[in-house]
Amino acid sequence: PEAVAGLRVLGFCDWYSPLASGGAERAAWEVYRRLGAAGADLVVVSAAHGPPHDDPGVAVDVVRGIDLSSVVGGYLAPAPGAFLAGRRRMATHRPDVIHVNTIHYTGCVAGARLAARHDVPLVVTAQLGSLDHLPGAARRLAAAYERLVGGYILRRASSVLAVSESAGAHAVALGARADAVTLAPNGVDHDRFAMAPLVAGDEPLILTVGRLTGNKGPDLVLEAAGRLARDGRRFRLAFVGDGPLREPLEKRARALAIADRVEFPGQVGDVERWVARAEIVVRASYTEGLPLAVLEAMAAGRCNVVSDIPPNRELIVDGETG
Repeated sequence: PEAVAGLRVLGFCDWYSPLASGGAERAAWEVYRRLGAAGADLVVVSAAHGPPHDDPGVAVDVVRGIDLSSVVGGYLAPAPGAFLAGRRRMATHRPDVIHVNTIHYTGCVAGARLAARHDVPLVVTAQLGSLDHLPGAARRLAAAYERLVGGYILRRASSVLAVSESAGAHAVALGARADAVTLAPNGVDHDRFAMAPLVAGDEPLILTVGRLTGNKGPDLVLEAAGRLARDGRRFRLAFVGDGPLREPLEKRARALAIADRVEFPGQVGDVERWVARAEIVVRASYTEGLPLAVLEAMAAGRCNVVSDIPPNRELIVDGETG
């Protein structure tokens, strides 16, 4: 704590809240609230998607995000107000360092511009690995954004905190200096996600946690559930989280004749309770950095079934840890 006491930090994240369903936002909240508690002088520019969240030692400037997820099929919520909010805080807060979470939100671009203009060190947390497994059109669009915008941010970074080896390699491929990259893995609150005894039932609960967007692969989970039902297996399936695919998934569950086995509790504040109830936690994503949902399921002693992509392979050894 003495290392950060009094350090003036200007941070940018998409949603500063413990209720955020995205792993990058939840990781940002965990880091910032701890910095504030340790005595840092912290201001966060956040595009809120609900009531602003307050923590001791953290001042939050809320700007409006325009949620375009239903249009693009993946998560996209530009927040142009981050540029003005950032300029105001540069004048009043005079930060020693600017920190941006990921390269994918408007605030990250605003932070990189301010750092370059005012010659302030920029720290970037790289939260995502390669996009190689995304479907065609989504992959091309996302790759174009990362080359143009992500590369702009990473080339200006004094330091890059990569949540996984895969995320670090991807950041270097986009323009980050290799000697500026430090491995800083995501962590788990073990008081919250504690090892819990499994209460086995006749209908084991299969759980997926995260945004209901295309890159997280919830449609793959649902199709697999349909195959289980055709094979005569007994189960229940819960999608904890929300997003533009919720309605199509509900419709598809009815078409597969498994609607009575599938529930959509939406975004919840007690994810740990759902993890404790589950026997299997599925992460069928096409892209990852170091998925919190997988780490949390491991902490609770639950079986993970994950997609075969590099960041997941850093956590899961097939047949041993998932």
